[in-house]
Amino acid sequence: MHVRLLIVLFALCSAPLSHAVLIDRGIVTFDPTTGYEWLDLTATFGRSYNDVASDPALTAQGFRHATEAEVAVLFASANVTPGTATIATATNFIELFGQTANFLPNSTIFSFAGGIHDRDPLDTVRISYSSVFLQEPNTPAAGSAIGIPSEDPFNTKDFTPSFSGNYLVRSVPEPSALALLLMGLFSIGLMRRRRT
Repeated sequence: MHVRLLIVLFALCSAPLSHAVLIDRGIVTFDPTTGYEWLDLTATFGRSYNDVASDPALTAQGFRHATEAEVAVLFASANVTPGTATIATATNFIELFGQTANFLPNSTIFSFAGGIHDRDPLDTVRISYSSVFLQEPNTPAAGSAIGIPSEDPFNTKDFTPSFSGNYLVRSVPEPSALALLLMGLFSIGLMRRRRT
């Protein structure tokens, strides 16, 4: 009986988090599939890569620029990968991470969340850019772009964008369910041992 219960509990706790939902924690968003917290794009709005990277307040909190691959995983967690973004998923992403621009000039985009991040492979000079956007209401559509190689004037880490933030990420040590289960079993074992 106890063995079956333990097997069931182990199976439940070790099951992967499939289709995990991003969790809004105010100015940060937690991605349970990766264990990362993402700072809202609006927190670094209009700041250059170098300005943000050298900010002691952000580095003291453990934030760093995300890589292109990490942003791609974030987009997958939010269901906004290129070609699959819907109005609902794009709207949710923009609400979570903050709208960094609206009514971009010479386009049909009316709501936009974009940010700069490290390129893959890491480039010491150039950056990449990723965004989620919505088209004008009379042309309902949503889209996303991951890791657009930064062209002029985005080709340096000193450029200050007027319509985006920075994708910043930090690891969050979250206790896993399996670790909690093992601690509970260990405690039960200690209690039984004391009784005998």
